[in-house]
Amino acid sequence: MPTERSEILLACKNTPFFRKLDDDQFQRVVEYFRITSRNEGRVLYAEGVPADRFYIIVSGKVKVAQIRKGKEKRSVILGQGDVFGEEALSPRRRRSALAVALTETILLYADQKTLQKVTREYSALKPNLEIIRSTHRMAQHTRFDWLTTDEPVYLISRRHGFFLARALIGPLAACFFALVLIYLFNFVVLPGSLLPVALAGLIYLGALGWGVWSVFDWGNDYYVTTDRRVVWMERVAGFYDSRQEAPLSTLLSVGVKTTQLGRMLGFGDVLVRTYTGTMTLNRIGHPDQVASLIEAYWFRTKVITRQAEAAAMGVAIRQRLGLNRPGETARTAAAQSEGQPPVEVQPGWLQTWFANIFHVRFEQDGVITYRKHWFILVKKTWKPLILTGVALALGGASLAGAFTLLSASTAIILCSAAAFGGCLWLLYRYVDWHDDVYQVTPDQIVDIERTPLGKEERKAAPLDNILSIEFQRNGIIGLILNFGTVTIMIGNAQFTFDYVYNPSQVQQDVFRHMAERVNKKREAEAHAERERVSEWIAAYHESLHPPKDQAGDAKADFPPGSF
Repeated sequence: MPTERSEILLACKNTPFFRKLDDDQFQRVVEYFRITSRNEGRVLYAEGVPADRFYIIVSGKVKVAQIRKGKEKRSVILGQGDVFGEEALSPRRRRSALAVALTETILLYADQKTLQKVTREYSALKPNLEIIRSTHRMAQHTRFDWLTTDEPVYLISRRHGFFLARALIGPLAACFFALVLIYLFNFVVLPGSLLPVALAGLIYLGALGWGVWSVFDWGNDYYVTTDRRVVWMERVAGFYDSRQEAPLSTLLSVGVKTTQLGRMLGFGDVLVRTYTGTMTLNRIGHPDQVASLIEAYWFRTKVITRQAEAAAMGVAIRQRLGLNRPGETARTAAAQSEGQPPVEVQPGWLQTWFANIFHVRFEQDGVITYRKHWFILVKKTWKPLILTGVALALGGASLAGAFTLLSASTAIILCSAAAFGGCLWLLYRYVDWHDDVYQVTPDQIVDIERTPLGKEERKAAPLDNILSIEFQRNGIIGLILNFGTVTIMIGNAQFTFDYVYNPSQVQQDVFRHMAERVNKKREAEAHAERERVSEWIAAYHESLHPPKDQAGDAKADFPPGSF
């Protein structure tokens, strides 16, 4: 952990907040910031107190949590390079959350007047502050169900306000036209006539609804960057719902594309290139700063990973040489065992079968299984259901003597045969729906398609090869009933989970399993590398300090006759 001011400033030089400054500007800007430290468990500020400082984490971890009615509602853990306390950017604001140091933490901080002075002198920082303030404001008022509990949001953007204004031109023009018609019909052309005025009023209400829909349509699209992925959420109210994401580890480059109008008004496209192509963050404000921040978080993730691996390497080497620091082995063992799931009592196969007979999503032994939505089951079974119901109704009517064309026994036999055939048809359709499943296992995704009394086709692909995950909900029925298609890119191949319930959750399940798989593989490779390097160092250490015999001389085992 850095202790001298020069070391502290050097440690935060490449943080995203200072990304756009050159070396000379950075040296001058950091002189405005002060340094403070907090011990583990120390409260930096409480919820509701006046906001007077803006913080940048140099080292350590800080937890920022919202408390409601004595319970933690939402929290995030921040680390090196993260910023918080953005309420201090606005006058007379109060803290909206509680901030606590989770470890020994070193911070840079500045008050509101200092920040205003800095942004006046160094305009490159002003967009960064605006992006930070906008991100934290939207993060507090927007719920992203797909986020994990330990996943901090670094950046949230929308399309530039110019495109909202452009979308509202049509509704505003229609409203103005309707008001003009109301005036003309009511006072000039047909005074006292209600029908033209009512028609013009309908035009006005339609234009008003159009405007409201345009606002919601603009506000429903988000571009989100967290500590592990870049996400593009796109929704068209009532018609379309999609989310595309790529892990930060798959990024290749980040670029910007602008037009002359975009440069004048301050918007453009950020191009995030991944293994599967380019994810375009369309028409967002401050595109250069957004691209720079995404790039900074991408590089910082790599640095943090390397630092963690280096620290683990040091622990392994000290353990191999018997130079463990007090309590270090215990802490390492505790860290390795942290997060292990508790032992659970598994239900019997019969209980599991009954519990999952109609489920469209269930999880067992680490394998998540999905079936197509109930809407698809209804589409498959409505005809045999109607046939069976009509046959039973006619059979009941025959018993009551309602039909005279056939004898009661003949009618009952025919209706029973039709009902039996309908039940078989219904069972066939149900089994056909039931046996078509998609699975996410700890190491692969699986698409199983079975035909009752027929063939079975099984496709599988390893989680390691997943490059991107996207879902779509098309049409009003898909939005209302919450089903859609999840598309998974595996190299040049494409897997689709069709008509699955809550595709957002399915996408999140695949992403979570993929991340767990990648982490386990990386940990295994790092562990093997640590063992190999520590063995080399231990062998080298023993060659420099060979064990001594009882006389105090180093042992030297030479074969007889060497001298």
